[in-house]
Amino acid sequence: MNLYNRIRLNENSIYLYHATPLNSAFKIQKYGLKTNQAIGADMNDTGRDTSIFLTSDYNNAKTYGERKDRCNYKMLRVLKTDDIKNDDIDGDYLTRKNILPEDIQIEVSKGVWTPIQNYDLYLDTPEDERILDKSLLYK
Repeated sequence: MNLYNRIRLNENSIYLYHATPLNSAFKIQKYGLKTNQAIGADMNDTGRDTSIFLTSDYNNAKTYGERKDRCNYKMLRVLKTDDIKNDDIDGDYLTRKNILPEDIQIEVSKGVWTPIQNYDLYLDTPEDERILDKSLLYK
């Protein structure tokens, strides 16, 4: 049972946003948002990030995506759960738990969202960067 079945949407439901480069979106589609893959300031003693950062402000996430990868970033969203805490420093949110692919939606056009597992990211890859063997995208 995924997150969207466990939480009934109502007027108090909050979506949180995350922007990611297209090449990272392929891994997120297969494995979800993973704390050991995230990049940020909250590092453990191995130097690996232990948190996933999200924001309730769509435009803040979009600005981050534009800075990371001007053309080829994807907007993701998840429902806020008890595992996702407000970060008192800048008002954004963070979680130290992985977020499963089935709990993530991707923006396919302005304001239109679909589960990331139902979307063909290959279609968003620039033609000159496409490879014939799609399985190589998920390594």
